[in-house]
Amino acid sequence: MREKKILQQMKDYVENYKPKTNVLASPYNIDPLLKRGLEHIGVIVVEGVRPGDPGLEEFKRIVQRALTS
Repeated sequence: MREKKILQQMKDYVENYKPKTNVLASPYNIDPLLKRGLEHIGVIVVEGVRPGDPGLEEFKRIVQRALTS
């Protein structure tokens, strides 16, 4: 149920604001169904965004790319 609320909130955000880049960064793993749903609406999902973890480096690359495009 919680996943449906999150997905709906993100859908509404994307539809209303039409961001060029939309990223959900989490220090934790995201439920696979939620992750697929988010990716389906164009949200980039980055898991493991913690100091020393690969997710942090991936997040940095995504932000850098978004800022330079």
